[in-house]
Amino acid sequence: MSAEEVALPQSGPGRRFLRLAVDYWNNGGNKWKVRGASLLLLLLTVAQVVLAIWISYWHRDLFDALEGKLLDELLKLVLIFALIFTLTMGVTALHLTVKRWLQLDWRRWLTELLLDQWLAHSRHYRLQLIGGEHDNPDGRIAEDVKIATEVAISLAHSLLFSVLILGSFVEILLSVSGSATLPGTSVSVPGYMVLMAFLYAGVGSALGLMLGRPLIRATNHLQTVEANLRFGLARVREHSEAIALAQGGPSERHRAGHLFSDVGLGWNRQTLAYLGIVSFSTGYGTLLPVFPILIAAPQYIAGIMTLGVLMQAAQAFQRLTSALSWPIDNLGEIARCRASVDRILTFREGLERLEREDRENGHLEI
Repeated sequence: MSAEEVALPQSGPGRRFLRLAVDYWNNGGNKWKVRGASLLLLLLTVAQVVLAIWISYWHRDLFDALEGKLLDELLKLVLIFALIFTLTMGVTALHLTVKRWLQLDWRRWLTELLLDQWLAHSRHYRLQLIGGEHDNPDGRIAEDVKIATEVAISLAHSLLFSVLILGSFVEILLSVSGSATLPGTSVSVPGYMVLMAFLYAGVGSALGLMLGRPLIRATNHLQTVEANLRFGLARVREHSEAIALAQGGPSERHRAGHLFSDVGLGWNRQTLAYLGIVSFSTGYGTLLPVFPILIAAPQYIAGIMTLGVLMQAAQAFQRLTSALSWPIDNLGEIARCRASVDRILTFREGLERLEREDRENGHLEI
């Protein structure tokens, strides 16, 4: 592959990393296999959503059968659940297999791409002599590529799943929740549980993003100092003979201790950042199963809803708010992926700078 085919546009980190993903999808050695696996992953995600909708209606029928004490209907539902259970297990297993294949193959492609650039024309040495944030290249290739590719695919799947769930369960909740009259008025609010779900998730997302903002900076800093520690220890191993001859063990021990102290400070900084978001998420998640039952209970008590419809409305509310809360639920993984993506891109920018110099000097590309 030529440098022109994979050159990144001068834009934000997200768009530049997306360009790398598109290059892999379009130009990788297994591009047709990659495209087929991507399509299969999409279809399996749709299947997961279909099964979630099916189980929602199954729960509705189950509680209606229990409310009506219908034993024959209950036995029939047991057989249907066995089918749903079997299909769910199969779809989940196949989905996991395909997803992990894509994660490994993308990691292989990106690792080979960076290694080809890094080791050509002594760039692994020359990179140390130019300005820019491209320290610890071994960690960026081995660890950051792993995190970026694995987490990016997992996030893409969970986001697609949440979007599909959102569209599906909005319709379900609209159909089962009916309308409610505002207290003290005659104003009727149709689909009030949908509005409450958006309000619940909106307030939760706003507070969660505000509380989680320090986590992104803390995670980025922790990954940097962790990489510094790995690089420092690797340097000792590579120069062990010279260190022994110079009797530099004590100074190297002091340097390693200092590097680990930085890791400890970074870890504590991340812990403080986690406290706010974890405490909030715990309260948010604890209230979620109870809240929809409380707001729908008046309709059940008034006889407007059956027990099955009440439970389906509560489950649809939970599904809907969980889909809307995707940013909160994945904030830690987003921060971890963003930090690794930034490190990969700054490393590659340094390599591309050297690559341009090689072309200007008439060196052949490898």
